[in-house]
Amino acid sequence: MRKCRKIVMGLLVVCSLAACDAQNMIQEGKSQVQETKEGKDTVKSNEAPSYNSPTYYGSHLYNHWISSDSFLIIMRDERSTYTLQRITKNEVEPLRHFEIVEPTESTITGILYNEEKRNRTSFFTLKLNEDKKELTVTMPNEKPITYKETDKNPREFNPNYEGESFDSLDN
Repeated sequence: MRKCRKIVMGLLVVCSLAACDAQNMIQEGKSQVQETKEGKDTVKSNEAPSYNSPTYYGSHLYNHWISSDSFLIIMRDERSTYTLQRITKNEVEPLRHFEIVEPTESTITGILYNEEKRNRTSFFTLKLNEDKKELTVTMPNEKPITYKETDKNPREFNPNYEGESFDSLDN
């Protein structure tokens, strides 16, 4: 009988130690899963540039720009997307949507897309000068156009313009 008790007690000790090891393994597994989830979140945030590019460039891009032949309005329509509209003296081009995909110190690569964001059509570049007062825009299959920052209203450039501008928006 004593031998049986010793065997039972030994089994209980072994089982309780095994249960403790199993519990520790479960907790370690949970912490590894937590670290992995945090790591994935970090990876997602690292897919974008280290700074929030729309916020960083938004204060410079979100503006009225003028060249000798055209007027350019860039507005933000969501946190990370913009609209761009070019106006000439005789014509108001359709609104174009774009997203910043690769910003560097002064050159920004954007991708144009339709309003539903289904068809991403082509890449273009925006290049700001050092003082952020000039913007050179290179659209696909077009020559670069350099614009200067302006306080003018687009209606002053083309009286037929009927879209929104900063004067009609509450920022």
